[in-house]
Amino acid sequence: MNDGTEVQVDALHAAVRRLVEAPPDGASAALVATLAAALEASPSTAHLFYEAFRQAPIAISITDADAHILYVNPAFEEVTGYTHGEVVGQRPALLSARETPVEKYRELWSTITAGRTWRGALINRRKGGERYLAELVIAPVSVPDGARHYLGLHRDVTSLHRLEQELRNQKALIEEVVDAVPAVIALVDRERRVLLDNHAYKKLLGDMHPAEPVDHFLDAAGLDAKDFAEAYASQRGFDPREMRIDLGHGREPRWFLVSGYWIDKLDPSAEHYFDAQQSRVLLLVGREITDVKREQERARMHSVRARMAEASLAHGMRETVAGAIFQLQQPLNVAASVRRVMALRGAAEEAVTAVMDEFIAAAEAAVERLQEGLPGKASEPFTPVNLNQLLVDALQMSTERFLSKGITVDWQPTAVLPSIAGQEQRLRLALHQLLENAVIAMSGRGWARRELMLRTRFRNESIELSVADTGPGIPQQARHRVFEPFYTAWANGHPGQGMGLSLIRDVLTSHGGGIEIGDAGGGGCQVTLYLPVARGLES
Repeated sequence: MNDGTEVQVDALHAAVRRLVEAPPDGASAALVATLAAALEASPSTAHLFYEAFRQAPIAISITDADAHILYVNPAFEEVTGYTHGEVVGQRPALLSARETPVEKYRELWSTITAGRTWRGALINRRKGGERYLAELVIAPVSVPDGARHYLGLHRDVTSLHRLEQELRNQKALIEEVVDAVPAVIALVDRERRVLLDNHAYKKLLGDMHPAEPVDHFLDAAGLDAKDFAEAYASQRGFDPREMRIDLGHGREPRWFLVSGYWIDKLDPSAEHYFDAQQSRVLLLVGREITDVKREQERARMHSVRARMAEASLAHGMRETVAGAIFQLQQPLNVAASVRRVMALRGAAEEAVTAVMDEFIAAAEAAVERLQEGLPGKASEPFTPVNLNQLLVDALQMSTERFLSKGITVDWQPTAVLPSIAGQEQRLRLALHQLLENAVIAMSGRGWARRELMLRTRFRNESIELSVADTGPGIPQQARHRVFEPFYTAWANGHPGQGMGLSLIRDVLTSHGGGIEIGDAGGGGCQVTLYLPVARGLES
């Protein structure tokens, strides 16, 4: 700082000091003399300083070290109702209202007497007794002679406080109303982040943890990241979509009707103060329809059980008849081979060859009649199918078997799976057969640990279903044979004909899927099924 500036500042400080220390009655002569000296040293700076105080739109006061008011500006008079002459020599306690806690004043004085600036709010009263909320900044100021003063700035923020309180009240009221709504509600921004949710959403989030319900809602609506961006730009919402959530761990599935509505809002960022920009959020509303769906599911399961019983009977008949044909075909093939060899050698007598020809003809006729009587496969269309639902159906069909064999089931599905295009009845029967194979594997005498672990997940555009048991497993060298018709590794006279895995593979192949056999964690067997997702059917 140069010498000229220092002289100006010193003169300015002296002018202010004389201004605020001058007694009210004799202020004029002292003030004029002091300001004249300051203006002579630095006319522009001293005058600017004085006018800034006088014309400032914020209330300004200066007190001495004992808190006696020395100076107030016109804005102070306007806010408080007191004139300069009425407050000079008084203490700021003149404005105090009993509604302000005593501790607040103690905090204020302990701060400024320690030489620090205090910021806060006090309830003050005007000259007429009206209360108002004052936002204050009080700073210690030392003048060149070392005396301490306090500079106070304050403004009436009563209206602002009232508005803030009304906004808080409205927000609390809206939240209470939204929480009371019997639906899952969430506001989502363009990055698919949840901005606001209600109690029902938080509860669902806890049930689905760590998955985020919003992601599943949007997936159910067919809005991936790209589609969501397009929907944001075009404000394209969606009508109610039914969505199923499988929670696993023994909990029943839940169903929702999910809708989406776009809401415009103004951008609050500072850069758009002069050119208000609109953004938008997506309001997701999920109305739970679980009770209705459960009633529908009970009725559906009665029908499913009847159709499953019929399909199982037809499947059993096909397996039995196919087994009989297989058993007849083997000796028939041997007999035909022997007959051809005898004919080539000319060694057989005419009577023997006649008997063999008659036997072969009769056996072939029997095989042909069995093939004609083989139950045909019912024709079934391909429709959107939820694999979680089919697996739940198969589990319910096998519940009694699990209980009778002492088998515990650990069912951990992916909460929301996209649909596949499938033949519902054939797939359900295949899953039922898969569970039956696992039950048989763990049903050996003396086998203590009997647990079944089921997992579904969506990966690489396919649905994966893994079924792991704690049975003896399938040896590596036998895994390529288990898919051969009529091959069975089960002992103790199991009634099946060894067609289970073969039929399961046939069903999966017809759906463009596949099956793999591996080791389960505890040494048992794990079978993994793969079924491709049908794009366009996810919703």
